[in-house]
Amino acid sequence: MRIAIQLRWLSVTLILVTAALIGSTVYIGYVQIAQMQQFDSLRQILVSDIRSLEQEVDNIKHNVRLVSQLPIVRTVALAERESDTDDFKFAKTELQRVFTEIASSKPFYSQVRLIRLDEDGREMVRVEQSNGQTTVVPDDRLQPKAGRDYFIASKQLQNHEVYVSKINLNRENGQIQVPFQPTVRFVAGVYDDHGQQSGIIVLNIRFDMLFRPLLKPDSENFQYIATNQEGYYLYHNDPERTFGFELPHGRTLDADHPPLAEFLSGPLSSSMREVADGKRQIVFGTSDMFSSRSQDVIGIGVIATNVNLHESQNDIVRWAVGVTLALIVLAMFTGYLASSVLTRPLYAITQAANRIREGGSVVELPKDRTDEIGVLATAFEEMAVTIKNKESKLVRANRRLKITNSDLEHFAHLAAHDLREPARMQSNLMGLIAHHLKEIDDEELRFLISNASRCSDQMLAMVQDFRMLTQVSEERIERQPLDFDRIINPVLQEFETSIRARQVVLEKDVHPGDLLGYESYLELLYRNLVSNALAHADGNGFTLHFTANHSGETWVLGVKNSGSSIPQNQLKEVFKMYRTTGGSAHSGTGVGLSLCKRIVDKHSGVIYAESGEDFTHIKFTLSDTNGTEIT
Repeated sequence: MRIAIQLRWLSVTLILVTAALIGSTVYIGYVQIAQMQQFDSLRQILVSDIRSLEQEVDNIKHNVRLVSQLPIVRTVALAERESDTDDFKFAKTELQRVFTEIASSKPFYSQVRLIRLDEDGREMVRVEQSNGQTTVVPDDRLQPKAGRDYFIASKQLQNHEVYVSKINLNRENGQIQVPFQPTVRFVAGVYDDHGQQSGIIVLNIRFDMLFRPLLKPDSENFQYIATNQEGYYLYHNDPERTFGFELPHGRTLDADHPPLAEFLSGPLSSSMREVADGKRQIVFGTSDMFSSRSQDVIGIGVIATNVNLHESQNDIVRWAVGVTLALIVLAMFTGYLASSVLTRPLYAITQAANRIREGGSVVELPKDRTDEIGVLATAFEEMAVTIKNKESKLVRANRRLKITNSDLEHFAHLAAHDLREPARMQSNLMGLIAHHLKEIDDEELRFLISNASRCSDQMLAMVQDFRMLTQVSEERIERQPLDFDRIINPVLQEFETSIRARQVVLEKDVHPGDLLGYESYLELLYRNLVSNALAHADGNGFTLHFTANHSGETWVLGVKNSGSSIPQNQLKEVFKMYRTTGGSAHSGTGVGLSLCKRIVDKHSGVIYAESGEDFTHIKFTLSDTNGTEIT
């Protein structure tokens, strides 16, 4: 019989026997186990639901704050009270469209309003949502709200502050709406450029619609309750119990669960209470998610309805637990013995795999078996031989590649070194020719000599850059602690004449002081970046900014200059050898940024460019000795 079948039969037998024995005791012990776990389950549910609700409330606060800062909101709020201009009408229509989109974005957004902060508190724009349909309220239905508590409280708001009203039933024209609409209002002030408040944004939230989907109150195993700080129900499975502070038939938490009412009036630090109420278990918690100037606290509870225990079962429960543990131990011991016998060949193959991973040879494997283990052992041995052969070929190929790369780098170094002297001699000779011919009145000849001299200088610069490029490839230095002042200041001194002549504005961020790198190479990198900025920036008085931003374990380093830009389709091309920005009026060797890329590569980083209409920002990433990336 194959080992797979043996394992299957053994597993099935153990499972059936164990399940039959344990199953006979599970039902008896279920109630006790449920009682022990019910509170933990309810607590986890309540904590998760309160966090979800608090997150949604934070999102609402953020949204109302964001809406109050919209330019179109400020335009309408600052308009004359009886303004009838075309600009005001257009702005108001646009604001109605914005409010319509906001109201339709969440099912619990019932109203979005802009109210003028004057003696009447007249609504200027109001959009309502009901059953998924949004409606712009016409001007003749807009109401004064100067007497409402949230309007009065909003006058004390600071900029960016959000006021949250108490949760109550929504009223229109002083009358409670039917059907009832439990509502909480989020209010943010609208301010002009001088910080003066000219209006308020009011976002009406349907509390029942906000509460119900987050806390899943339709579960058949538990139900939810929510109360205000006075203990009046804001949510209950029985609607007749809710909003007793506004309706005559409502009840309070004190009437149904006195211990919880006492807890609700206590300090907020005692954030959760567990109560066994007859056959039910209740976990009740408080949150100040809606608190602002109203200082309101909301209570939320989860009630389990499926626990029904009897004291007479306790002795049976203890016996069942003991028998179950004994059966489990017996099953585990039997399974261990069986698995040890059946998996011994697999252990041998595992040992062989570990030896190969450590570079050793394959040990004797059970290839003579006729089951899957034998097939696996044979295949494994063949695979090991194949790996060894390919590893040998790879070692030989790497050795040849290393020799080739060494020869190539040596040739490049010699080429750069040998070309420098002829290029320098040619440049000097062209200078002498130009000096001796300066008295000759031949404009065309002087033009040709000038061009030839400039080409010689450019060729010499390219040879020098190429020589530096080959030197960066050599691995002969170690990383040292970096002092960016010691790196950047010599570069600024080198270009001091040009910087002063062109009235360049220098800016420098605070750079890190605990990084490791190749200081000489980084100085060369900054020299090329500054040279590139001076060469391509148009005019005088532009800004040269040495940037360094930190976020977590990440740094962003770079050089940013105004007065120049790189086409978006060339941002990646500028770092390639002998590539310059197309259409540029400035010539270069085409090696500078390629040299920068080689230096960053040596630090195991990347380099990239960002550019806008009037700026160029070259950024680069590095890595410290611990492998943490510095960007």
